[in-house]
Amino acid sequence: MHGLVKRMGSLALAVAVLLCGCGKGGRATSGGSPAGVLTVYVPCGMELPFRAAKEAFEKANPGIEVRVVLDNGHVLVRRILDKGERPDLIVSPGTVEMKFLEEAGAVTSESVQPFGRFELVLFTSRNNPAGVMVMGDLLNDKVTNLAISDPQVNSVGYYTKQALEAAGLWDRLEGRITFWDHPITAYQHVARDRAQASFAYRTCPLKTAPEKLEYSRVRIRESVPLDTYGPAYACIAPLAGAAQPELARQFIASLLTAEGQKLLDTHDIPPLPKLTLFVPCGMVGPFHRFAQTFRERHPGILLELVFDRADALNERILEQGETPDLHVSIGEIETRQLVEGGKVDPAQARALGRFRLALCVNRAKMGELASLRDLAKPGIERIVLTPTENSSVGHYARLALEHAGLWEAVKDKIEYLPTIKDCYHQLSSGKADAGFAYIGCPVPADPAKAAYSKVQVVEVLPEESYGRATVAISRLKDSPRAAEAERLVATLLEPDSMQALAAVGLIPLASSDR
Repeated sequence: MHGLVKRMGSLALAVAVLLCGCGKGGRATSGGSPAGVLTVYVPCGMELPFRAAKEAFEKANPGIEVRVVLDNGHVLVRRILDKGERPDLIVSPGTVEMKFLEEAGAVTSESVQPFGRFELVLFTSRNNPAGVMVMGDLLNDKVTNLAISDPQVNSVGYYTKQALEAAGLWDRLEGRITFWDHPITAYQHVARDRAQASFAYRTCPLKTAPEKLEYSRVRIRESVPLDTYGPAYACIAPLAGAAQPELARQFIASLLTAEGQKLLDTHDIPPLPKLTLFVPCGMVGPFHRFAQTFRERHPGILLELVFDRADALNERILEQGETPDLHVSIGEIETRQLVEGGKVDPAQARALGRFRLALCVNRAKMGELASLRDLAKPGIERIVLTPTENSSVGHYARLALEHAGLWEAVKDKIEYLPTIKDCYHQLSSGKADAGFAYIGCPVPADPAKAAYSKVQVVEVLPEESYGRATVAISRLKDSPRAAEAERLVATLLEPDSMQALAAVGLIPLASSDR
């Protein structure tokens, strides 16, 4: 660091403990928590939300006691690394504190779970004698002391440094910065006009620990642009070898439920961004596997999958007013409906791959039906199909029949059923003579499995006869999470994800076709 920058580490620790009342709630011993007790180390700036989370978890799990141990974030880290204390879980206000624990092997990087995302703000005292309103004002001559927490040991300070560097201010503020071990201590100096400005999370500790702060004595002046730091995730992780690993897992999971996120939000920890993805039910398996991959790679984004019939998903959006962030179609009809309904910008519909359309029959009918042209035979009386006007499978089947010059000859034999699944069941039971479906969705794409199916493919139709059965993923216009949605789409287009989708017969497109 610059020679003129002042560090107040050891003094800050003493002042923080005296002013903030941290260190409450006892401590975990080196042997860990006793049976039925879950010990959670929590930065004292997050006292209120974790008191509420403790009460909710204990209520949902009678007989379990959650011990919340409060101290400054960096002090909690040192208590584990230097004194050998062994809580079951530790909470941090960002990634810096967790990095110390990861490097020491006390937690694993894979186990660190974000549960909220903080917003960094610039604040001054209510009096604001230096007239600081935006970050650029920190260069005013009246600003002689900018109090921030030490970026080497504290996440708030680390993200502050990132933001100031992005604004081109960090090096220009040399000599004006005083580093403290803890954000609360920096806050106290601003509140008492001993420093002209500082940075903190908007709600932590300004709202999550109100009894420790004189909130009325400061004023937030500017929100720091989110793309200049972090993301500033609040994190939780189980300690390696924790005494209560299952309780620790359950507690973390409780924070990520809709109820847990709402509880944290109520107590001023902003929830994680959540993406809702509508998926046709024929693709349940691969999308469950994809969701696991996405959550592992992007733990700071919650993902909810909603499965339903393709037509029902569109109805839920267009008629019932549901607002997912993303939607997967099974063909151009479903995508077109959302575009024409004003829900999707055509530029935001990304092709994933294509299905192959096939003529299918009950196995008992294979001697009578060997090709598309056999549908015109007098003995073929019942063909099942999804509606051609609002179902891609029905639409493509009609195009193929028209291309073969068969539509007029067979249209009176067609019975329209609401879904592909309905058609498949009619074929499987022998109640229909013929129908159309995608290879893999629902007709088994695996030849070994297909051999045991009562529904057999008699002809895979050439793509030029119906165009391309292109599957797309679209971001809806009303989604407020464009950046997160783009991450999901990018992950879905990766080779591993596309390979999983191949299990249901989806053929990847060349990158130039996406």
